[in-house]
Amino acid sequence: MKGSILRMLLSIIVVVLIIGLGQSCGFSDATVVWYGITDQEGVMLALEKDASHLLAVRIPYSIVTSYREQLAQQGIESDDLGAVQYLFGLKGDHYFKADAIAMNAVRDLLDSLGGRFSVIEKGYSIEEHRIRTLNEQAMVLSKNPLPDTLAALAGPRTTGEDITKALRSLAKQRPEVMYFDVGAFLDPSLSSDDLKRWTTEWTTHALRAAAR
Repeated sequence: MKGSILRMLLSIIVVVLIIGLGQSCGFSDATVVWYGITDQEGVMLALEKDASHLLAVRIPYSIVTSYREQLAQQGIESDDLGAVQYLFGLKGDHYFKADAIAMNAVRDLLDSLGGRFSVIEKGYSIEEHRIRTLNEQAMVLSKNPLPDTLAALAGPRTTGEDITKALRSLAKQRPEVMYFDVGAFLDPSLSSDDLKRWTTEWTTHALRAAAR
């Protein structure tokens, strides 16, 4: 009970902070949105139209699967990517997915490029550090022989070439990363309706903050 109350308090604090940062700002339909699913998490990457900010959000895979199970009980069938998109509430432009083997190869590469020690020095979680490394080393990641690895991540409406182009674009734009792990403050015991409502509203405020 105490843990549930604490998570709810944290979620309220985070939303209030984001509203405070972004209450005077909006975001455009031109925002480019990527959704991904791996063996450990669901991911949303949203690049604001002027490419000044990249909103990167992680949601634990356990919450995604629990949400799908609740939807199934209501007669609604969805795959993992569809569930992640429905939760965050933004139309996706591209999608990627990776099993444990493919994703571990990517994680090892990002850890090698980013350096393990800098995680401790900068105070990031390993997941946030990998996202920041992806942003900083995007050009390296887009070059040969990596396209074969990237092709393994292709999902619906997305090819390996789309991923390569996106990395090259990131390398040129170098947006500021805003990273959140909603698993740190999202109550997993919420009903499917409340989970959807909370996550969608949170996403709206986070995008407004990114567009400030």
